[in-house]
Parts: sequence; C-alpha cells; structure tokens
Amino acid sequence: MKKGNRVADAYKALHKQQDELKKDFRKEVIESRLFRMQTLKEYNRLLAKFSKGLQPHEKFYRQLLNRERRLLEKELYPNVLLRLALNLYKLTKAIAVRTIASPKNQQKGLKDNDHKYGFADGRKKAEQFISKGYDSFTIPLTRSYTPTEQVDYSLNYTSNNGATTLDHYTAKLTVAGKPEDKKQVRVEIAEGQQFDERKAYNLLAGRFVKNDNDSWNRIDWNDRDAEGNFKIKEFTAVDFNLIKEVNKLPGFDRLDGIQLAKVVQGLEKGERLAVTIDRGTGPEQVNIQVHPIKRLIEAFDGQNRKIKLDEPAVKEQNKSLKEKQTEDLSIAEKPAVVRNRKRKMSV
Repeated sequence: MKKGNRVADAYKALHKQQDELKKDFRKEVIESRLFRMQTLKEYNRLLAKFSKGLQPHEKFYRQLLNRERRLLEKELYPNVLLRLALNLYKLTKAIAVRTIASPKNQQKGLKDNDHKYGFADGRKKAEQFISKGYDSFTIPLTRSYTPTEQVDYSLNYTSNNGATTLDHYTAKLTVAGKPEDKKQVRVEIAEGQQFDERKAYNLLAGRFVKNDNDSWNRIDWNDRDAEGNFKIKEFTAVDFNLIKEVNKLPGFDRLDGIQLAKVVQGLEKGERLAVTIDRGTGPEQVNIQVHPIKRLIEAFDGQNRKIKLDEPAVKEQNKSLKEKQTEDLSIAEKPAVVRNRKRKMSV
C-alpha cells in the first residue's frame, strides 16, 4: 500500500494554485518580488504546519522544502546580515508564540468551537493531543442518526495565534446495505458557514439547509473537489416564505406559536420531521421536508412514498390531532446516537 505524504500533498496543492494564477497574470507579475515573497510566506506556513508527528518519508520531503525555502530567501534577501536579522526576528517571535501557546491557552478555543458544531465529545481527545505538543491533529467521530444511516466525521484541528481550533471537518454518510453509495462533504469552519454536524448529515441526506442570511444550501451531486468531496452550493429562493408554507399544512391551524416555530426551525436546519396533519379524515402521521427550489414542503408516508397534501386520506388513528402533534415535536428533538471510534491521528 502506498504511503501518503501530507507535506508533498500540501506543497503540490500550493503550486497548483500558483499555476492557475499564471494563467491569469502576465509573466512580469508572476516573476515579481511581490509574488515570490508570497511564495516564501507560504513555504514558511507549510514548514510550521508540518513540524511534528511526521513519518520518515514526510520528514525527508520537509527537509527538501526547507532547502527550497532557503534558496528563495537568499534570492529575495542577498544581504547575509539582513537574512540573519530576519531569521533572528522569526526565532524570537516563535519563542514568544510557544510561550503564549501553552496547553491551557490553546484549549480556550476548543470549547466554543466544539459546542457550536456539535463535537463536544471530541474535546477531551483534542486536549490530549494539545498536552502532548501537537499543533495540528485529526480526531474521528461517528454518529448514527437512523438505524440504517451512519456518518463518520474527521475533525481537523490547527493552532493559530496560540489557540487550537477546529479548522475544518469531513463527513461521510454510509447507508446500510449500500456500502458503495458513500457520500462525503468537507465543511470549512468560517464566518457565515456554521454547518454543525447535524446540518452536515442533513445535507448528505439530500435536504436543504438555510443560512443566517436567508439563503439556502444543498449539495451539488454533479460537482466534487479533488478529494472526492461533494461541493456545497448556495442559492436564494426568491419569494419563498417557509412560515407561510408551514401554516398551509392541513390541521396546523390548531398548533400554537411555539409549536409552529419548532417546525419552522427544524425545516430550516434541514430536518425531515415527523408531524401529524389532518386532511379531513382525522389525525395522520407523515414526514415532511422543505424544498425551497420548488417553493413548497414535501410530505411522505410511512413507506417513504410522496403524498399530496391537498388529497384526503383514510382515517387510521384514534388519538386526537393535538396529542399526536405534541408527541411528534418531542420525538424530533431526540439527539443522535454517538459511537466512539478507535483514535486515529494525523498531523
């Protein structure tokens, strides 16, 4: 089995980006001091990122990268005394950063990130890596949301300005009986993109998730990145009013404001909700999910068959509609089952 080389992959990815820039700008720009100084900065970033926990073949590649960095630095700063001064400054800065980046300070950024994205159970493992001096590491976690659906998460942490935080994570959905039908997505931790673990699962399940800016997201099943992750696409559903559509569900005029708000919030997060409606023949349990492109709410019966909400149904339940709807909302709030996987670490 061929060994992976994270240093080589990052180095090649950098030069692939630079090759794309060469297509957009003139030769004079690419060969300018500004462009080469940015390249030197990227080399320093890679060397800092891959400094611990490397395999022997990765260490050798890092040595070659460091040699390349030194040659470029010599071209940019031919004066020996200036180079010594710059390296002395970087060394002093690195010592200061290491002082600030104590395990206690690094752990400050973990709590907020982990709770915000739903990975609080991975925090103790992250703290263990930090206490051992790792600046970057990966933690695997597993969630089971239904008896047949499992999502494997890979949490990637990095250290920045003395604090270790979640940089990005990947989520891979596997459905029982369909091992070949694996769907994977990469979620970047950035402002405006707060996809927690549950929203990531809902996206992989083919549903829509709403952003804070009123736009929606879904996965583009026809577009992947170089690692095979499906890309998340953002769009705006003009003239779509989810609250209005929820109020149009048959029998929902009997729900109070709090119950209606729970349904709306669940649909915005991409949930498929079990609710009870009344199409004129009594209480009937269905599953609903939002489809903002079609400007409607889709409904499915117990056999996952799509149903039309404007058609009457045969009465099958004896409980009152109010009792059934209250039960539905309590069931929808139950958390996913958490399974711990054997620890796996990469740097």
